[in-house]
Amino acid sequence: MCHILARGGPDDEGFYYDASVGLAFGHRRLSIIDLTNNGHQPMSDANAQTWITFNGEIYNYLELKAQLVALGATFYSKTDTEVIIQAYRHWGTAAFGKLRGMFAFALYDSEKELTWLVRDTTGIKPLYYYRGDGDLYFASEVKALNSCGLTLKTDKDWSIRFLAYGHIPEPYTTYENVFSLPKGHYLCWNHRLKSFTINKFPAELQQSASITGKKEAEERLSQALDIAVKRQLTSDAPIGIFLSGGIDSSLVTLLAAKYSHQLQTVSIYFDDAQYNERKYQQIIQQQVSAQHYQHLVKQQDFTTHFDEILADMDLPTTDGINSWFISKYARQSGLKAVLSGVGADEQFGGYPSFQRIMIMPYLRAIPDFFRKILAASNDKLKRLELLSYKHPVAEYLFLRGLFTPSEIAAVLSKPLTVVTGVLFSDKMDLHGVTGKNKAAWYETHMYMQNQLLRDTDVMSMAHGLEVRVPFLDEDVQKLIGNIAPGIKFSNKPTKKLLIKSFSQLLPKAIWNRPKMGFSFPLQTWMQEHPEIGSAEFYKNPASKRLINGFHSNKVHWSKAFALYQIRVKQPQSEILHQKVLYLTLSTFSTTGGVQKMGRTMGYALQQIARRSNWDYKFWSGYDKDCQLNAVYTDQQNFKGFGKHRALFAAEAVREGIQSDTVILSHINLAMIGCLIKKVSPKTKVFLIAHGIEIWRPLSGYKRKILTACDGILCVSNFTRDKVIKSHQIPAEKCMVLNNALDPLLKLPQQLDRPAYLLERYGLNVHDKIVFTLTRLASTEQYKGYEQVIKAVARLKNEFTNLKYVLAGQYDEREEARIRDLIAQYDVNDQIIMTGFINDAELEDHFLLADLFVLPSRKEGFGIVFIEAMACGLPVICGNSDGSVDAIKNGELGTAINVDNLDELTKTISHALSKPTDIAQRLALQQKCKTYFNVDSYSDRLEDLLRNKQQAA
Repeated sequence: MCHILARGGPDDEGFYYDASVGLAFGHRRLSIIDLTNNGHQPMSDANAQTWITFNGEIYNYLELKAQLVALGATFYSKTDTEVIIQAYRHWGTAAFGKLRGMFAFALYDSEKELTWLVRDTTGIKPLYYYRGDGDLYFASEVKALNSCGLTLKTDKDWSIRFLAYGHIPEPYTTYENVFSLPKGHYLCWNHRLKSFTINKFPAELQQSASITGKKEAEERLSQALDIAVKRQLTSDAPIGIFLSGGIDSSLVTLLAAKYSHQLQTVSIYFDDAQYNERKYQQIIQQQVSAQHYQHLVKQQDFTTHFDEILADMDLPTTDGINSWFISKYARQSGLKAVLSGVGADEQFGGYPSFQRIMIMPYLRAIPDFFRKILAASNDKLKRLELLSYKHPVAEYLFLRGLFTPSEIAAVLSKPLTVVTGVLFSDKMDLHGVTGKNKAAWYETHMYMQNQLLRDTDVMSMAHGLEVRVPFLDEDVQKLIGNIAPGIKFSNKPTKKLLIKSFSQLLPKAIWNRPKMGFSFPLQTWMQEHPEIGSAEFYKNPASKRLINGFHSNKVHWSKAFALYQIRVKQPQSEILHQKVLYLTLSTFSTTGGVQKMGRTMGYALQQIARRSNWDYKFWSGYDKDCQLNAVYTDQQNFKGFGKHRALFAAEAVREGIQSDTVILSHINLAMIGCLIKKVSPKTKVFLIAHGIEIWRPLSGYKRKILTACDGILCVSNFTRDKVIKSHQIPAEKCMVLNNALDPLLKLPQQLDRPAYLLERYGLNVHDKIVFTLTRLASTEQYKGYEQVIKAVARLKNEFTNLKYVLAGQYDEREEARIRDLIAQYDVNDQIIMTGFINDAELEDHFLLADLFVLPSRKEGFGIVFIEAMACGLPVICGNSDGSVDAIKNGELGTAINVDNLDELTKTISHALSKPTDIAQRLALQQKCKTYFNVDSYSDRLEDLLRNKQQAA
């Protein structure tokens, strides 16, 4: 579960386990307050009686800390986490209401044997829980709950809710019995009774009488928001602002500039003038002293990152693409936390819904039959259908819904009564809430809560970034709630109260213009997407009609995007049932790149099978059952044949013809694949293409499987091109599935050189160390380490402390050749041959070096490159093989012409002369984890398998 959440907490990892009550806490840390190890979590008090795992920020922790010190509390860190612990120790559950900020935490009281799950009053931070098999599970993301072996069942109604709202509303998720904890509530789990209760905690907000005077409202709002921005700038890590150019983000920027002298702003702009707010961003940039980062986002960026964006969604949503990009650029700019303007529109009437709700009573007065005729006559009037239902959800969907109930019924081929039964079954108490206050309630508690805040958190956490929202400060919200509606929602101009409150600060050019919102040119971009915009991609006739309307701009992109997600993410029970057989050779008993990817794919398929309820088997021809590492797959799914080849082949064919999908991990399994397709043509067979074993000329079954299989999963674009050109395979059959990091690879939190390796190899901390790790085989003399030896010979006078650590298992013939090269170029003092390195020491060897160099000519992908970069080690590779995929075409590393010794020497010299600092290495590590994590790999693999099956 922690591995799933690693991108949101890249700085540290921790666990706490109490066997006596069966409790386990895990934590991934994004260090922002107190960057030292004192902030390590899970954290406890000095007596280890209270433990916590906490996500978020407490903005009033210094005030609370002072109160607690006066009561006798002792603190050992500068963190806000410890304040929560001591607040609970002194005030019990009353402490929860004293907290100002955004938070989701679990707190264990070992004396009472109770665990509390607590979520902030606005629901800025997500917290999900699952009750099953007598236990309670919780996490910050739903996908983490789906990763730990739980037998979760897909909620058959999630697609109805999603098509109606454009998101899945709380407390629901895509799984049965996985719910979101309500905001401002705590769940108390009793370890003795194995049961829980959920209660609301009263927030101790500043009380205020109703504010009916404009001047008073302006003065108090100005003061409250100023305080909120100031305290939300508290950070020991770099902090900045999302600056879109609108009123809200501009105001936050201007207020923040009063208190921060190292402020940074991050903005996005477009070539399309309709969406480009750059000139408004520049107005604010010129007014504040800050470092500004502006990023042009083009359609190619959307296309390149689209699969990654989908994979980062925790729950289906039609929003979040904008948040994904701005968060990506903020993190690349070195920020760990940013302030955002989210929350102002909802509280000051900034949306069209505040005007629409005022005409709703008049539309309801239209006779029902006539309203239905109008709804059926024009696409723009379809939402009138919703006014026939007397339910608050129908009102909200009229204001902001995506599809109407009748459209949803058509798209999902469900009876209308089923759709309305799902949508209008929940009770909502809005008694006494009327007019624009009701619009504010809908926008705040439904749209902002379920879409804006959730998507902002998920997409920012995907980049290791925290987003703070001053407009949702508890005291600011309380104040706004007490302002008379006539003042609060005065809309001439829109959000007049907010503008007037800061009239001396906010330039007129910012507010005296049409509202644009933080949106992308997605109508055009998605129309040109090969699947979203293709009517042929969709099976349902209603979906096809809607996509055709999308191309003629009669249907908004958000609807097309929702249909696409239903198509690719709909539960297996509604699309297809999958019985998957994964066949490998030697996966656990030997080492190497192919074996590592065999294990990683096994892990990915296990995750897919769990979340989609697929039947899944993992069989190995050479391994034995006892050699299985259960992290990669469950014991009941694995079978090892221990080199009984005939038995393995016969059983694999028998099982394969009964499966929907068979995946061959290597070309050497070609005969089995061909026999399966011969007996059962309907079975989808996929072949994984790694590298040189499939580039060379093939014959017999190996040649035949290339044409017989349904898809070839190529580990790199280079391998794909080789397969297409060398064997004349249709391009549409060959799909790129880049390798991923081994889920068991232990990534370092500290980047110090291991002392035991320095001692082992006779090195010191000041040596310039170049590292190569590969198989040193006389049959594979294309790895390029002989070029590195020659380069070292050239560089040894420039760098007198230069050392070249050449690691890997070698045969006798290759060892002799390498020794001869070392003697020939007189570099015996510079070169250290380590021999085989086991996986337990792999990370430490990466930490030992300044630079990883493997100028190979024939790498299919080069897993070792992403392992090195995941440990923060810069890499140099060849520019003519699959290595370029591993370094993302030069974004992560340097590719050189391996035949040009001058270029190699110069590149190594440059890297050693300007070594990367800790911050750069950590940034490289984060980027590598972002691109090559096994969860994104799993999502991509599932999409490929589903799409091929559905195409049938």
